[in-house]
Amino acid sequence: MSYTCPFCFTLVDLKNTWFQCSIPSCSQPDELRTRFEQDLQPQQQIPSNVKIIQYHTTFQGNNQHGGVCPKCHRNTTIRVCPSCHSEFPPNIENLSNVIFAVVGARSTGKSHYIAVLINQLKRLYNKFNWSLCALGDETIDLYRRKFYEPLYMQHIRLKQTQGAAADADVKKPLIYSLELYRDNNTKSVVLAFFDSAGEDLTSVQNISKVNRYIAHASGIILLLDPLQISSIRQKVKSNDMPVAEIAHCQNHIIEFLVNFIKSRRRNTESIPLAITFSKIDLLNGLFAEEYGRFETPVQHHKHVINLNEIEGNSDFIKNWLDNEGAECIQAGRRFDSRFFGVSALGKDPKKDNNGNLIIPGGPQPMHVEDPFLWLLYKNDLIQGK
Repeated sequence: MSYTCPFCFTLVDLKNTWFQCSIPSCSQPDELRTRFEQDLQPQQQIPSNVKIIQYHTTFQGNNQHGGVCPKCHRNTTIRVCPSCHSEFPPNIENLSNVIFAVVGARSTGKSHYIAVLINQLKRLYNKFNWSLCALGDETIDLYRRKFYEPLYMQHIRLKQTQGAAADADVKKPLIYSLELYRDNNTKSVVLAFFDSAGEDLTSVQNISKVNRYIAHASGIILLLDPLQISSIRQKVKSNDMPVAEIAHCQNHIIEFLVNFIKSRRRNTESIPLAITFSKIDLLNGLFAEEYGRFETPVQHHKHVINLNEIEGNSDFIKNWLDNEGAECIQAGRRFDSRFFGVSALGKDPKKDNNGNLIIPGGPQPMHVEDPFLWLLYKNDLIQGK
């Protein structure tokens, strides 16, 4: 049985089992882990100015169920990836890899989208009869510290994600187990979310280092900013108006994404692509004046997504883009794609007395879960009608 590591995306034979000592004080210099955290290739030498990481004692076991640490001689059942020494989920044999990549240019709201999406998925447990659980303390800490506390407890706008070279957290995925209960059957999948910076999608070097998960994605949510469409930008006012992009323009990101995936996979049409416009709340007045209303929530059925409304909203967004002369429609034709409009915050942030952007009352999301539900449907994890 094989398993794709959600950290380094190496295909691992589970018969070739490696373990990590369960005693925190039992550690040793780990060159392999150092290479992984520094994004070094196997043939690259570790630079002299990089300190070798002191990491948990890791060793190859004799069976799949447990091993004895060669350093402290204690038993352990913690399995790790032999390529990056990241810890695997305990019930790995029963999990399927589903990696949904959330990518986009700068200022599209990826951090807000991921933060709110995860919270929404937890709230939808009754509607779709599933449970979402973080796998590991690192995911719990990262989500709470960088996403939940500032957004849901302090009601402040999240800071723009820094590139992987400046922020080590960018390299760390949020790993969750989604258990779907169907009749007498339970299906478990691993979901890996990365909050990548827009600038990490602008060169072959960066996209290979930081966004390798795109090449292994079971589906892609491509976030785009409608305020970067010049004709829209002239019609909409916002307290959080992003700088008009040049070097990191959205069309460049789309083209780069297409070419990158084609270089890794011959058939881009096999990858479901949710082309998703964020900040759609800012366009409700414009839609009502020129195209009709859009903000009505999709009424999904019990355990089933409403495909008619998904298709209707996709056509609405596509027609709007066509009228605005947006080029992303052409890129969407190279994939199995649908168009979505979402808002993670549901309102325009306001400035407080100190000039900080805040979200009074916290997020009030619109349509945030729809792209994700459609990707689940395309991967045969939920039904649609």
